[in-house]
Amino acid sequence: MKNFNLIILAGGKRKDWPQQYTCTMKAHLPIAGKPMLDWVIEAFHKSNIFKNIIVVGTKQLDNLNSMQYIKKRLAQGSSLLQNLVHAVLYIKFFIYKMAKSHQGYVISFCDAPLLTPRIIKNTLHNIDQSEADIVMHYVEKSTLIKAGLPSKDRSYMTIGGKEYTGTNIYYIRKSSLLLKCLPYIGRIRKVRKEPNKILELLGCTGKTFPEIEIILSSLLKAKVRIFTSPHPEMGIDVDKPQDYELINQLLAPNIPMPKKADENPALVKKTTHKSYLGFVKLACWLLMIAAFGILGQKLGVKQMYLQSLDWIKDFHIFAPFLFLGLYLLLAGLFLPALILKISAGFLFGMTQGIILVTIASTISSIIKFLLARHWCRESVAKRIKTNPQWQAIDQLIEEKGWKILLLLRNIPIVSSMFLNYICGLSSMRLKDFIYASSIGRLPSTILYVYLGCLTGNMINIQNRSIERMIVEWTLFAVGIIAFIIFIFYCRRVLKNKTLNYSIPIS
Repeated sequence: MKNFNLIILAGGKRKDWPQQYTCTMKAHLPIAGKPMLDWVIEAFHKSNIFKNIIVVGTKQLDNLNSMQYIKKRLAQGSSLLQNLVHAVLYIKFFIYKMAKSHQGYVISFCDAPLLTPRIIKNTLHNIDQSEADIVMHYVEKSTLIKAGLPSKDRSYMTIGGKEYTGTNIYYIRKSSLLLKCLPYIGRIRKVRKEPNKILELLGCTGKTFPEIEIILSSLLKAKVRIFTSPHPEMGIDVDKPQDYELINQLLAPNIPMPKKADENPALVKKTTHKSYLGFVKLACWLLMIAAFGILGQKLGVKQMYLQSLDWIKDFHIFAPFLFLGLYLLLAGLFLPALILKISAGFLFGMTQGIILVTIASTISSIIKFLLARHWCRESVAKRIKTNPQWQAIDQLIEEKGWKILLLLRNIPIVSSMFLNYICGLSSMRLKDFIYASSIGRLPSTILYVYLGCLTGNMINIQNRSIERMIVEWTLFAVGIIAFIIFIFYCRRVLKNKTLNYSIPIS
């Protein structure tokens, strides 16, 4: 009985919990001084039944002590089904090389810290003796009541006149069976909080467990077994704050629960920074800009800049391609491309300028994204580890994906270049990265290109009416104000999403 493979799905997030619970990921919720996932992995490891333990979750899990017991951590995808299929196929093709020398796949979750080696051994003994292709376990409501465990907040299905709740250990013998079950699992997930609807969906309403086994076996063309577990702990998982409090009381009765935000010094916004520090930084930036402006005037930079723009214009139909090449060259040399964004408006006008800048910046971002993902992964990861702020952003992007990138593109927390590299290290899909990057940059791109258009109009001032120029610069001022308001809106949204991360949103 020592040839099972275990898959632990550890990508779940807590939803709609009070602010004092500072971990967004269930796997990291602290219980008795260690993360919840540690309890689960250690229980399975100590059972001495599993040949391979695979965990699906974010790379922040790699820092947990229990990860020394696992075979592999796989990056989580966009859904539970995707994570499950990924893990099963990894075991089949990368560990066993398609050989049939194992006893199947046991599936569990990170939010079952009450599991013990004894419970796991008893459950796996049932699975081993059943010789079934698919095995499920349920706990009767009366079992929870007899054990003194809360039962009123759980979801139950009525079978044979009794109420049962699901557990956190499932078994499937073959990967082909999982693929056959996927359509049903997808539909069941949608109504998982209403178990009686699950019975209705499967055509099992009013049936007993033996009758349900026959129906499912016929439906899936496989041997299905359903057991009633005598272990009430298998019916308890962490879905709500009251579940978390219950498990803390059972496993760590002497450890106090998290304080409310206004009672917890770690959650209160720090106000030790001197209020004038921001003004000093702003003054330094303004002085630096002024100094560069005076130096540029002395060296004739303006004339050089205008001559270079005329040189690009001389290429006529090939000018946009030359612009794209120059933009990618600057980006490849890690130089800021701001001046080229403004030049795009000067050279090509509003519409064509926005399109060219969007294409050029997106291509540049894709190159850095792919470099970090396929060629410079280790060096970029080491660089990120040296900066706590980048680490926090890395964790945030890993957990919240492209939506958070959409906001980060509009807030100067970290350079755009490092955002590209961080996203390359994450599990974010390339198409999501392209979408979030191109759309996220659009407000600032429009502003810079419009500034370039106005600059061109100022140079050709003899052909412009005063009234039209007043309107144009008024629109620009309105645009700046709108952009600043948009930045503050993004900042506010991002602050709400980063309460649990060490990111100074300033």
